[in-house]
Amino acid sequence: MASTTFSALSLVESTTRAKSDTFEMVFNGHDGAQLTVSMPMKLAVEALAPVLASLASSTPPADRPADYSKTILGWRVGHVPEQRRVLLQFNSEIAYNMYFEDAKKLWHQLREEAEIAGRAPAPAARSKA
Repeated sequence: MASTTFSALSLVESTTRAKSDTFEMVFNGHDGAQLTVSMPMKLAVEALAPVLASLASSTPPADRPADYSKTILGWRVGHVPEQRRVLLQFNSEIAYNMYFEDAKKLWHQLREEAEIAGRAPAPAARSKA
């Protein structure tokens, strides 16, 4: 099989498909080109997740953000009562499964940061020239 390199500019979407037990990522490239990578969920969890976790741990801490970030366009929350777990999902990506104690800590930290951000002056409106 021939090897092809795709130079991605952005990740457009990542989705889990329960029926086929797959994980998909859609990338945008130059000139509107798109590439969809689909893999079994087991491969995503066992091979891809550790690589991405290692990459994430090498980025600057949240109080010194990198030159890039991912915008959250939507989220869902839920819980697993019999396990005392909270589920948190962003942008239809795979959900995070948190112990309820950690979810409470996250809630407090998000509230603090939101209050600080809310006290900052609003950005100036962009003028249409």
